[in-house]
Amino acid sequence: MTAPVTAPTTATLSGIITNLDATPSVRANSGMGAAGRMMRAQGTITPTASQATSVLNRMVRVPTNASIQRVSVILDTSATTLTGNVGVWYPDDARFCSKENVSNLTAISSSFFAAALPMATCTYLVGTDPANVVGLSAPVDITYAAATLAYTDGNYVPSQSGNPLWKAIANLLALQTTPVGAFTSSAIAPHFGTASAGASVYVRSDDPGGFFDICLQLTSTGSSANVKTTLFVDYTMPE
Repeated sequence: MTAPVTAPTTATLSGIITNLDATPSVRANSGMGAAGRMMRAQGTITPTASQATSVLNRMVRVPTNASIQRVSVILDTSATTLTGNVGVWYPDDARFCSKENVSNLTAISSSFFAAALPMATCTYLVGTDPANVVGLSAPVDITYAAATLAYTDGNYVPSQSGNPLWKAIANLLALQTTPVGAFTSSAIAPHFGTASAGASVYVRSDDPGGFFDICLQLTSTGSSANVKTTLFVDYTMPE
């Protein structure tokens, strides 16, 4: 290994290093930039051959303050067709969220992790290179599959992975001129105090508490083969 061509004379600091170098030093929370313990939630469904695009498949339930590190999908066997969105909704049970949000079928972010993703070949093929390419191997990492799409109800990007999920969604919605979804309000109101980039919509400004559901919603009607589909969500928690 050779030395750098030019010896550095100055440095740019990440937010984490800036805080550590401050006086007094400020340490990041465990799992929110500092080292943290990884946890995994997983769920499996079997979309029917005729499953309508209006069906919401609630796959995994995670705390609202979880920091999402990886979302991946794998099928037991290849399907002929299977395409869908992977996003975030409030739970359907009042034990896991506030009463006013339970069974709210307006998405918080309908395609936060993936949009119209072709998943029919997300199976493990022995002897193939485990690259993050649909069809080569699985589980296929779809964490940032929607990162470049700039949807009005939000899309996950790597720089937000150190934030709790609720905050990552809120931050990204606030960048939109006219964001939409269950994390927005047409007027400033309790819990909705952050103006969007267009200043005409207000975004959730605090943690709703409880849990979110990570859901799969097909974007084409069903699959010609009923194949078990499993979603893994790896996350850290503040400690």
